[in-house]
Amino acid sequence: MPEVCLGRFPLPLPLNVKTWTLIAVGVGVAPMISIIRHIFSTSDDSRVTLLYGVRECADLLLKDILEGPEFPVERFKLIYCVGTRFANIHMGAKTKNEHVPPPPPTGYNELELSRNSCKTIGWVNEDKIRTHGFPPSNDTRVVVCGLPGVYDKLCGSRFEPNSLTPGCALSNLSYAADSVLKL
Repeated sequence: MPEVCLGRFPLPLPLNVKTWTLIAVGVGVAPMISIIRHIFSTSDDSRVTLLYGVRECADLLLKDILEGPEFPVERFKLIYCVGTRFANIHMGAKTKNEHVPPPPPTGYNELELSRNSCKTIGWVNEDKIRTHGFPPSNDTRVVVCGLPGVYDKLCGSRFEPNSLTPGCALSNLSYAADSVLKL
């Protein structure tokens, strides 16, 4: 199985995978670039979707690389998930007044997109993975990289490889534990 090196750590990536859903939050996007480069250099037909979560548009890292010509538009889709998990939650006491959603995150309306990217408000969650990610199958893999809370909500502890916590987003979406790589 070919490996991609993330610093000193080799990560085995199977060759038979045709669709990849990568989930990165914050600086977790940096190792994803190495993975995307490896996928595209070893396969002519694999497709990749990257869900990239940040709190504000000013927190976006490596945007010029992700939207640059290195990644083929027909095989790579980039989803910016901007905001906090609270953007998806309606809080407050019962009232007769209609719910007014919070304003979009700073810089969201001005965020320029490339041909292969789109943006959505809120945290990377089960609904966004269902909407933008590839569905579970034998030739699909999901890679997750972020803070501990990201792992807890999406797949379970990163220190428990080859397992998904019952009730986490990827488990609820019927992904198999062996199809999820936790960086």
